[in-house]
Amino acid sequence: MCNGTVLIVEDEILIRLMLADVLTEEGYSVVEAGNVLEAVAALGRNPAFDAVITDIDMPGCLNGLDLAHMVRTVAPRTKVVVASGGHGPENCPVDCHFLQKPYSVNLIISLLAEPTFNEVAQAF
Repeated sequence: MCNGTVLIVEDEILIRLMLADVLTEEGYSVVEAGNVLEAVAALGRNPAFDAVITDIDMPGCLNGLDLAHMVRTVAPRTKVVVASGGHGPENCPVDCHFLQKPYSVNLIISLLAEPTFNEVAQAF
């Protein structure tokens, strides 16, 4: 059973692999990207992701906030979770959910399962 397709954008490989393993065990199809350019390429191949989980700080000229704004523009119904260990939620798009690192994978699973995710995200 597939609960949906999730794009994980995280440059820290251990975090990315752990999150991918947990979400796969929970029934999600997972695509991984190590930076924003890889994520944009993945979105070009499959713009129908159910959710995008991205770190803010990324190598290269684009960061996770840039990606979150892009996703909001091209796929406004896609759930977006933005995480950071150093930044706050102030520049996140309104309908994204911000998580401070370290975060609980159980919280991410709950957010992804929430049918009214974008409404919940706006409340935080």
